[in-house]
Amino acid sequence: MKVLIIGMGFSGKMFLEAFHKISHLYNLDINIAYTSRTKKNIDLIYYPSVNSSLRLFNPEILVISVNDENHGEILSSIKNYRGFIICEKPFVDPNFELSKARDLLGAASGFCLNMVARYSQAARLLKTYVNENNLKLIRANFLWKKNRINDYRPTTGIISEIIHPLDLIQWINLDYSLNLNYIQGIKSDYSISGDEIPDSTFIIGEINGAVVTGYSSFVNLFRRRELDFVFQDIHNKLIFSQLAFDTPNWYEDSVRIWTETSIKTEEILYFNSLAHEYNGDRKIERVVNVVKDITDFIMMGKEPIFNFPTLEDAIRLQKLLNEIDSKKPKFYKVKYNFSKERILLSEKSGFGRLG
Repeated sequence: MKVLIIGMGFSGKMFLEAFHKISHLYNLDINIAYTSRTKKNIDLIYYPSVNSSLRLFNPEILVISVNDENHGEILSSIKNYRGFIICEKPFVDPNFELSKARDLLGAASGFCLNMVARYSQAARLLKTYVNENNLKLIRANFLWKKNRINDYRPTTGIISEIIHPLDLIQWINLDYSLNLNYIQGIKSDYSISGDEIPDSTFIIGEINGAVVTGYSSFVNLFRRRELDFVFQDIHNKLIFSQLAFDTPNWYEDSVRIWTETSIKTEEILYFNSLAHEYNGDRKIERVVNVVKDITDFIMMGKEPIFNFPTLEDAIRLQKLLNEIDSKKPKFYKVKYNFSKERILLSEKSGFGRLG
């Protein structure tokens, strides 16, 4: 099986590690090539352009892992590609005409938006419990934030971060659509992409009658990724849950589900990923789950237990992100850089700072 990675930066290298991790599980070899702006110091077949790589390598799986703002250009260059596409989030930048997406990718045999939070065991346990017990969401709130000040990587802004909780809230709750009623935010020069890049946003919305609030930021000095849910069960009893990612430690995903009586709290389910052994680098655990599901599907015809984040999911999410981005003219403005030469992190800064 042939895999082509378009963009061998931070994300592309994680996909490369993930495919290497699972390669021994199959009878057929997984051959990987890449295309990038510059040739990297890695032992892989390199192609200088997307067109030449598709023509000469003919991959079954294509991974789009270039910077956010370049996704649209890549999508346009792979029109009529007939293999399976993995696309890093967000799907495209807000200037891309979404109406073109289905036409450009219509020939593909499959599509998966890389919503890695769905591939956490903690998230899957919560989704399963909600579905099996027919829970109805009453209220949800999220905090999803990290520090990208001084980050060397270009970005479309906070829409690249808030996409995770927006996706999870819909996915966990029977895929009902979220509607945004209020949006406010901050824009700044935190990113090398510009002087007015959205770095934080607060939203209020509704999903199937439930109220959702949330805050996401790229300038929070300490990482925190949590979602709180209040559900109603078929007996009208309140069920509470908290889902957390990389909190308080990297790779620590957890979910807790509980209810209350007048005298005590009754725990229904608790899971913490660090309480379970993992053979390998936890940094790529969720990405490994993504590529294994797709490789099983391509090589063995095995359907995933949880559906892939589809092109329709990608478009629905992008419409929410575009709505947030459209409000940035009214966002408050902050300036961080006052010196002639700004400090920039590098790939050597490590996953703990960049991840």
